[in-house]
Amino acid sequence: ERKEARKSKNKSGQTNKQSRNRLFSLGVKPEVWFGRVDGAHLGMQVKRGSKRDRFGIDAAGAYNLSLKRWDFRGESTLRWGNNKQGFVTLSGFRGTDLRYASNLYSQFTVSSQQIFGSPDYFDYFWNEGAHTRLGYRFKKQRLTLLGGVNAERHESMGKTTDWHLWGGTKVQRVNPAISAGNLRSVMAKVILEGELEGPSPIFGQQRLTVEMEHSRPGLMHSDFSFTKYQMVLDWRFKTLFRRRFLPNVLDIRVVAQTYSGKLPLQKYGILDTWLDGFSTFGAFRSKVDYPYEGEKVFGVFWEHNFRTIPFELLGWHWAAEHGIGLIVHGGHGRTWISDVSGLAYAPQYQDRFHHEMGLSVNGLFNLFRVDFTKRIDKSGFYVSAGLARIF
Repeated sequence: ERKEARKSKNKSGQTNKQSRNRLFSLGVKPEVWFGRVDGAHLGMQVKRGSKRDRFGIDAAGAYNLSLKRWDFRGESTLRWGNNKQGFVTLSGFRGTDLRYASNLYSQFTVSSQQIFGSPDYFDYFWNEGAHTRLGYRFKKQRLTLLGGVNAERHESMGKTTDWHLWGGTKVQRVNPAISAGNLRSVMAKVILEGELEGPSPIFGQQRLTVEMEHSRPGLMHSDFSFTKYQMVLDWRFKTLFRRRFLPNVLDIRVVAQTYSGKLPLQKYGILDTWLDGFSTFGAFRSKVDYPYEGEKVFGVFWEHNFRTIPFELLGWHWAAEHGIGLIVHGGHGRTWISDVSGLAYAPQYQDRFHHEMGLSVNGLFNLFRVDFTKRIDKSGFYVSAGLARIF
């Protein structure tokens, strides 16, 4: 009994020590990107604590060389419950924000667009304010409920640089002026997760996110009046050869947004596209320089991974042994803008559906894939590259 008590005491001591080590350890990493408004954004992010800790902080600061302005953000999170399932987060920020957010790409990821002379993928505005978030994770149900309040001040920003590596005369498009003013809004989000997790380009995912944001003039003196609804669904289904370690699978992504009231430009939704010849699942793989945008959005992306089965059936054993497979893929979607003529800029927009289908050779050098894509709604054949679907 004494031995068991000592073991229990030691185990408890080790657990407490590990918890303290996590809490007082700092994670530091650079925060760097490039865009036609910030120019070079040079900063640092510091994090302390994790989802298993009762308290955590996340802070970052940076200087934008072309814009000649500092920006920063800070966030603190308090968690409670046996598994730290409940949480409240307070955050403050001041800096350049994205006029439309991408579900696939970060600002660092798209920096290569402008650096190598292609159109900047994002548009930007200046945002100062604070957020509060209160949520709870139901572990068994894989469900997270989240609500919060936003208090922000939005300002328009102009383009500051056309720099790229090749020099020359190519000029980036202007950065559109937004609907400036005070935004006061409430939000609610529901996240349902399946059994699959991991980076989307490499692994399959099972995740549904539904979000609502509401603002009106009577709400803490807001200058905006709208309600926006968003939904993103990622799901994987097993199809053929299910008894194999890696069965054939169908991956589907559905992106949707709608609204009521008068939606400001900085709340438009998008359908993602390729990045100058580099493609990923959930984005159109035929050439479009920057995202389709609109007040309303609907897109369906799918791909069926036949893995090595086609080459096995053809007797091409070398390809099968080296893990090379075939994927059939497609993308369909469009955006809606109520009054395009009323905009002071030219959005990436077409008043019809974009349809495309293609074939991918997957697993080249165990890391890459090559996608061959045909536009269906109009002429065009495109070749792009991306990360292989390994699992």
